[in-house]
Amino acid sequence: MTPKHYARNFYRPAGHEQVEWTFPNSHKTNYFDRTLPETEALMRVMDDLEPALVVSLHNAGFGGVYYYLSRPLPGVYPTFHELPGWEELPLSLGEPEVPFAEKYAPAISKLSTTEDGYDYLEQNGGDVSNSEHGGSSAGYSAKYGTVTLITEMAYFDDPRVNDQTVTAIRRRDAILGGLETGKEVNEFVTRQLKAVTPDLKASSPFRTAVTSFNDYGKKQYAAQRQWAETDPGTDRPATVAELFSNNQESEFYSLLQLGMLVRLLEVKNLTITYRTYCGYVAAVQDVSHLGGSHLKAFRRRAQIIFQNPFEAFDPRLTIGASLEQALRIHNIGTNAERHKKIVLALESASLSPAMEFLARYPHELSGGQSQRIATVRAMLLEPDFLVADEPVSMLDVSVRADILNQLLDM
Repeated sequence: MTPKHYARNFYRPAGHEQVEWTFPNSHKTNYFDRTLPETEALMRVMDDLEPALVVSLHNAGFGGVYYYLSRPLPGVYPTFHELPGWEELPLSLGEPEVPFAEKYAPAISKLSTTEDGYDYLEQNGGDVSNSEHGGSSAGYSAKYGTVTLITEMAYFDDPRVNDQTVTAIRRRDAILGGLETGKEVNEFVTRQLKAVTPDLKASSPFRTAVTSFNDYGKKQYAAQRQWAETDPGTDRPATVAELFSNNQESEFYSLLQLGMLVRLLEVKNLTITYRTYCGYVAAVQDVSHLGGSHLKAFRRRAQIIFQNPFEAFDPRLTIGASLEQALRIHNIGTNAERHKKIVLALESASLSPAMEFLARYPHELSGGQSQRIATVRAMLLEPDFLVADEPVSMLDVSVRADILNQLLDM
């Protein structure tokens, strides 16, 4: 895989659509309460366990290995510095990803909070009028004294990421040069979005992500420039690693933004047709831009069974509530009729006694049971068209045949 191929297929959700960044948060003028179902499930787990340690492995994209800790732990720093070498990976010794984060040791920084980011923008003249996301899991679990460790590992590395050779270029100039590269890309993306917005009739996760990250970049630019021009630590010669961060790494992340823009434009030109037959007569319907009641009607006719049964249900709802919701949305039957239909469907899928399963939550099911129920939910609406996204790939071999037989029976 090359960086170009990676960028061409890259997607990252907007901050307000990421589980890690949708914890409740309130700080000065920033207020966020749009928690995702998965975030609420994680909050519930943390409240139950009150964890002493939370560890996350993140993808840094391009560069070397570096770490974030929620509080200083000097005793682990030597081991953290040795670990990358065990796997022949370089330690990242260039520019820190977060310029305002407290540095504990080379490649080890304090895990900054949403509040830290807000204060940094405010102090350096950035735009704090509207936050793109909420708090983090580290911020939420801090009330339990939890230590959070994040390890960032890159898909692509380079010998320069830890080269401490001093150059003749001032670090401040290198940082400002990287910022200008990012600004140029942001301005280009802004122009492209403005040009195609009238034709963007369908919603798209790429549109949401590109718009969000582009707006975020604009807000960050003024604050980062102010910091670079005034912080005494930038007024010294840059190392080779720091030049690499400000040049190559900056260009790489701009490439990711452009990759999502290209994918957005591909979606803009996409047309999806749905063809049905009555005898030898075909009826063709363009479903690319359906909305309102027309989209709702089509959704009843076309259902999907997702690949991962463990992420197919709202963790806050019981199985009975999830199944009943599908029927209620489409105004199918009375409460009693819906209940009877669900019980019969579960028993036909060898999930009996049905009443026992109706009261369970998704995390109380096995993989095979979850996928059986996901199949039941899709078939409850008696769709004309069913998409099964590798419905047995996440399951043990012992239950795959049962699920396939269930699909054939239906």
